[in-house]
Amino acid sequence: MLMPLVAAEDGIPTFVKQPGVSLEPGDVIGILELDDPSRVKHARPFEGQLPPLGPPTVIGSKSHQVLAWHLNILNNILDGFDNQAIMNSTLKELLEVLRSSELPYAQAGAILSTLSGRIPYKLEEQIRSAIDKAKPSGGEFPASRIKKYLDAYLAEMKPQERTMARSSLGPLIEVVDAY
Repeated sequence: MLMPLVAAEDGIPTFVKQPGVSLEPGDVIGILELDDPSRVKHARPFEGQLPPLGPPTVIGSKSHQVLAWHLNILNNILDGFDNQAIMNSTLKELLEVLRSSELPYAQAGAILSTLSGRIPYKLEEQIRSAIDKAKPSGGEFPASRIKKYLDAYLAEMKPQERTMARSSLGPLIEVVDAY
């Protein structure tokens, strides 16, 4: 490979690497000893303010996405990042999300979407039908019924398969246990 390197100032190049050798990222190929070093400006640390860039990700509108967003902000504050300006509003919005009756349904739905096709069709249909029956009536999240379905599914398995299935169903089990 031939790659020309153009310098803005005159000087004497001294090659560190010989032609034909393999290069790694960050390797110094050569050094340019400048004829007049005073003509080159040296890098200085940035001392200005960065403009407000806004949130780095898109915040979803579903309750479990809003919950994850606010928990992330509060965890960053606890980790020492200064975000005191939005802490009170974040706590207020977090409490609103936690009071939402939609939250367990949204969490379970998101997890079921990721597990779809990786768990038996019958188990998925049982869980979805339990959720679909409870959701319109505004009733309590059917955690106990879903737990029974999961326990029955795991009980039918061999012990070595049960460990693998329990780890793949872990997020769903956590949601069911939480509610």
